[in-house]
Amino acid sequence: MNHLIENPKKLRLTGSLAKIFGKEHVGVFDSISSMVLMMSRRHEAFRSVLSKGQYTLTLVQGKNRRDISENELHSDISQVDYLVLSPVIAGRKSGGAKILTGIALIALAFIPGI
Repeated sequence: MNHLIENPKKLRLTGSLAKIFGKEHVGVFDSISSMVLMMSRRHEAFRSVLSKGQYTLTLVQGKNRRDISENELHSDISQVDYLVLSPVIAGRKSGGAKILTGIALIALAFIPGI
């Protein structure tokens, strides 16, 4: 049996994303691009809302948390327990966080070869 079907992953949304789409989503995805596709299929407005902002994407495995940069969007997430997608509030300093644009996340999911 497919490993992913036996162990679906969680996506936690925070801030305005959680208010619009709900806080926790469980699904079968093995990459960041398939996570974006999953959410876009479940929520028609997800792509549009995502494209208008900047976010941090945190990979969580056990007690370890790691924000990823745009250069790491193709990272292997097979060992990750869950992902956290958080909007970055306009005008706030990043405090060292790696900030992703919604456009980059959408491009990864919808433009082949990226």
